[in-house]
Amino acid sequence: MLKRLVRFTLPILVFALSAPMPGLAATSPASEPAAAAATGAGLAATTTQHQLETVANEVDVAAAAGAISSGIAKSLKAKIDSARKAIAKGDGARADRLIDAFVKEVDAQSGRGIAATVADLLIASASGSLPPTMVSVPVGAATVVATQLGSSAVVVALPSGTSVAWMRFATGAGASVPRPPGTRRLVSVEIRAFDSFGQPVTQLGAPARISLGFEPAESVTISSARIETLTSAGALETLATSVIQGTDALTATALTNHLSPFVLDILTTDPAWRFKYISPPTITGITPSSGSACGGTTVVVTGSGLSNVFAVNIKASPVASFTVNSDTQITALTSVAGTIVNDLSDTQLSAYLTSTALPAEYANTNLTAFDGTFGISATAGSDTPGTPTYSAPLQSVAPRITGMTPNQGPTIGVPNHPSQLLTNPAIRIIGCGFSGATAVLFGATAAPSFTVQSDTIIMAVPPTPASGTVDVRVVTPLGTSSIIP
Repeated sequence: MLKRLVRFTLPILVFALSAPMPGLAATSPASEPAAAAATGAGLAATTTQHQLETVANEVDVAAAAGAISSGIAKSLKAKIDSARKAIAKGDGARADRLIDAFVKEVDAQSGRGIAATVADLLIASASGSLPPTMVSVPVGAATVVATQLGSSAVVVALPSGTSVAWMRFATGAGASVPRPPGTRRLVSVEIRAFDSFGQPVTQLGAPARISLGFEPAESVTISSARIETLTSAGALETLATSVIQGTDALTATALTNHLSPFVLDILTTDPAWRFKYISPPTITGITPSSGSACGGTTVVVTGSGLSNVFAVNIKASPVASFTVNSDTQITALTSVAGTIVNDLSDTQLSAYLTSTALPAEYANTNLTAFDGTFGISATAGSDTPGTPTYSAPLQSVAPRITGMTPNQGPTIGVPNHPSQLLTNPAIRIIGCGFSGATAVLFGATAAPSFTVQSDTIIMAVPPTPASGTVDVRVVTPLGTSSIIP
């Protein structure tokens, strides 16, 4: 499973992958699942109903994609359901045993009745860890690759004979794939594949099977859901899509010969002359009323008109994931608090408004230019009297780095040749626990200057001259950010 390693790379080195990247193996080292199984008895202490729902969804999607045998999937779902009931009753000890048994069964079946990357995903989710979004694959082998993006599980079955060495998954591809009129977007993922030299792989010699999970609360049938993508020439393509019903998730599956952004749209079925009044979203409660500025807090938002909510922001940041439990409740997992100064909107919800599906003769007219994602919103916070509030106070925690933009810079601070046009600007270091920082280290050398913009962002100038690759650390009175190999 992916391990976090934060490094700042100077461009004196040329990026090339001649072999699958260490730490991104599709099949985890034997010691890792075993270790997870050995500590499984402690997982339920921090496992929530939301995490178990995520794991249940992943099992459904993987089973629909053929990445878990039906008998094993049934056994795993039984353990998850029993653990849910145990947690609901406050029986933590029984939930411990069930989650421990779940992890051990997944570990034992990894590479047998469960595809290896699916096993890694399930163990990570059951333990509350974030699943990898970069996964290496054995070149030329038929391989199943799986991860969790937001509230959607994604499974890709690559055919044999491909040059794919590793894959990167991300959300937010919807902007590059236009939404056809009369549809509503359910899932938006971006899948990029690279060969062992780091070059993009966009075309496959044989079809790959892509499976996208989505919530069963949506009224989607085999004829109303369709996976849209872009061809290598940039043209919109609708793939032949089948929808499989699971206990906790629906799975849309399609075959494709190229890898690019994928979206899942649902067709509207109202006749052209029909207008529908819907209840706007309302926020009446937020539980708990405060959480960590570093994210990772499970929040329950209650209200009304929540069925069509497609976006949830808490403290100016999109949440890491959310589930629409019913028209009156949403469960969300918070992200790192945003950096908007004096933002008084604690919670924001946005709900879809659908549009009429225009017939084919309108396809090339400017009438479709006005189509888009229409929505209505609800907001709660200090600037909206009579609404619940949510706070994310700074906490006394050791600093941690989760990313840098950019993570490369020049070996020198000023040009040393007439042809060079360069500067050495400050880079943005993203993480948490940065308040009160006393130093930013690039290797053993301190940054000549840095600015703490917030508890989650530091701007630091890389020291020069320098070369090679160095580890970046942030020092505060509470400690130094760790480097985890």
